[in-house]
Amino acid sequence: MSTPEFDPETQLAMIGEISNAFSEAGIEHWLFGGWGLDFLAGKITRPHDDIDFFIWDGDFDKALKVLAPLGYEFRPEASGDFVNESGFVRKDGYYVELARLVRKADGGIATPGRYLDWPWPTRSFEGPPLSFRGITVPGWDAYGHWHIKMGFSRHGSKDPLREQDKTDIEILKSLTGDLSALPEFN
Repeated sequence: MSTPEFDPETQLAMIGEISNAFSEAGIEHWLFGGWGLDFLAGKITRPHDDIDFFIWDGDFDKALKVLAPLGYEFRPEASGDFVNESGFVRKDGYYVELARLVRKADGGIATPGRYLDWPWPTRSFEGPPLSFRGITVPGWDAYGHWHIKMGFSRHGSKDPLREQDKTDIEILKSLTGDLSALPEFN
């Protein structure tokens, strides 16, 4: 994925635009990833290649229809073989990931495909909205971000943590203390 030079103001405007459009259409959504962490920290911590939202799998096609009139183009090739897990839209060269969620038979929440056996922490979808620079959106809490950072290499990629993941963990520590020793992360 190639994106234009990082412009946080454009990406922030896109976050607000997408969240407003989803809310008006009745599409539940949660900001997560790098921008989610920035909203939690109350500051821009690094440049971001994309914007990440969780949405329900059943709302995926509706989300694409809601975003198309706003100039967002569905880019299935950006997901490679994993479009059933998340899809990408692009506007003005910036990518937005729409990570799909399903409710499992046991009531847990997971991403379909490779990560179905790695449930997301339900509590992370139940927190208060996140606000930053006058934009308020539903978002994932710090515990959910810990869950991703500490578990991704065990459940998805077998690659070691990237430098940005290590930096994100330090930011999470500043927000919550060090949760890396919790049994669920080991």
